[in-house]
Amino acid sequence: MAYLLTRTPRGLSTCGGFLVREDFVMTSARCWGSRMRVILGAHNIRRQERTQQSILVLRAIRHPRYNQQNQLNDLMLLQLENRAKRNRFVRPVALPQSQIRLSPGSLCTVAGWGLVSQQRGTDTLRNVQLSVQRDQECSNYFDTFNGQRQICVGDQIEGKTTFLSDWGWAEARRPALPNPGRSTPCELWPSREGSWIQVPGPRTASSAAPHPAGSQIRSQTADSLARCCPTSVCKLATIVVLQDRMGESQIQRKSPSERNAPEKPGEIISGIESKPHSRPYMAYLEITIDQGNVANCGGFLISEEFVVTAAHCKGRKITVILGAHDIKQEESTWQKLKVKEQFVHPKYNSLTNVNDIMLLKLQTKAKLNHAVGTVPLPTKSTFIQPGKVCRATGWGKTGVNKPGSDTLREVKLRLMKAKACNHFMFYDHNLQICVGNPRKKRSPYKGDSGGPLLCAGVAQGIVSYGRTNAKPPGVFTRISPYVPWINKIVKRK
Repeated sequence: MAYLLTRTPRGLSTCGGFLVREDFVMTSARCWGSRMRVILGAHNIRRQERTQQSILVLRAIRHPRYNQQNQLNDLMLLQLENRAKRNRFVRPVALPQSQIRLSPGSLCTVAGWGLVSQQRGTDTLRNVQLSVQRDQECSNYFDTFNGQRQICVGDQIEGKTTFLSDWGWAEARRPALPNPGRSTPCELWPSREGSWIQVPGPRTASSAAPHPAGSQIRSQTADSLARCCPTSVCKLATIVVLQDRMGESQIQRKSPSERNAPEKPGEIISGIESKPHSRPYMAYLEITIDQGNVANCGGFLISEEFVVTAAHCKGRKITVILGAHDIKQEESTWQKLKVKEQFVHPKYNSLTNVNDIMLLKLQTKAKLNHAVGTVPLPTKSTFIQPGKVCRATGWGKTGVNKPGSDTLREVKLRLMKAKACNHFMFYDHNLQICVGNPRKKRSPYKGDSGGPLLCAGVAQGIVSYGRTNAKPPGVFTRISPYVPWINKIVKRK
């Protein structure tokens, strides 16, 4: 399974697909967009699982006879920029022989991440059983149905036929008529391309086991693969689209994804060691994530009770260390405080990193002194302009293949114009800052995530993400648009 992110004039849309070769994904022609990326190896689409592979689409090849009006030949191949790495979570699926035709009554399993109600999608992969119906069932109600290139699909239970609507399941004694402007429940059977079904996303279905055998990828308005079982032995014969209206129930604002997979920055490259305790607002985060694994991020103190960091630094449990310079040697200046509550921005999207900001409320108030202090935030109307030279600080790596730094380091970075970050798929200059001259080898990298960008002594940005090779510029969350949200939480009794 493949989760597909597509940039359209309406914003960011999502579809599903499936891997047919290490360098090709198959999906619906209607999922075409100007910039596309697939994510393989996912079970929960809201988590950044270690099994996932994020790959840019090099070329989208729609069927030459695709008809947008009647949805005939609704087929597209996506050539990947890099070949997928085969493992037990990611592998291609076989296609049927060109002359295979499914018989009515054949049982199929549809899998995907479509909506499970009119308002709510599912985060985890789900599946549901369907049976192939006689062509006449769809021909009676859909004028454009073509039995040679489409399949009529539903599940007959106690005399009822269950069909998939654009937003989820709909039950009727006969196939329901589609709403104007929407697709029919039946789609494509190309004799040469293989067997195809078009069915929009399910409302109720059982949850699939995490990473079942076969290729996996994430999708919310998904075109998804089905395994069909004409007898007791299952064999791939049908490809199914779990359809929703692209871009309408999903993310409307364009947000960050990179031409190279957006990996979180974290190292101060070409920086210098900070003077001990000269940045008293700095916080070092020890984060317990799934299965007890530990990760690290940066952050900064804005009051005795609150630390600001990146939303992608969230975890099951977080401990904050204040007053540190050498993070490997406990100093008398250290204050090690547990986090009582994590406030992830309500519109944070882990797939695109938009609204990548989080507030941490400390269980115990910090004691302010020469080694532990707060940093001011900008006003909500502040809009820091390109050309300014600012400072990023952190304990991240000092090189792509180097370990993290034991001591606090900092680097001066120039703010760039928005066009310098055009290579990031969904960069938004209103919510983010493009930071770092591409002609200089200076940037944050892995481990610096969540750390501050200080301009004239004010925290203007938060380290969010950048290229996997650490080449500047990188993307920082712009703090000023979130000041009202921050104040609301901090002032809460």
